[in-house]
Amino acid sequence: MDMYLSKHATSYGNKNYTIVFLHGGGYYVSDKTQEEKYIEPYLKKGLNIINMNYRLKKGIPLATSDLTNALNFLHTNNSAYKLNLYNVIVTGFSAGAHIATNVGVNPK
Repeated sequence: MDMYLSKHATSYGNKNYTIVFLHGGGYYVSDKTQEEKYIEPYLKKGLNIINMNYRLKKGIPLATSDLTNALNFLHTNNSAYKLNLYNVIVTGFSAGAHIATNVGVNPK
């Protein structure tokens, strides 16, 4: 995963979101670097962004667990990154949006 950390994010107060973005590609193709156009609006606003890959061609459960593992990593290591993990937007394009939804509605 690539982390784009903004010096200005904390100045947004309660609108300081951490964006976690997953690329599309039908679970078979693509890469986070091919979908950077989708994170540009967040970058221009000065928000913190995590742009991540997930395992391709391994199935939906493993791709979904990649996001869960990434969120757990961010939580465990947040003292190094200083992200606002109380306001997280998990989003994506196509398959990435499906992964984000799977994790977002999971009660765990």
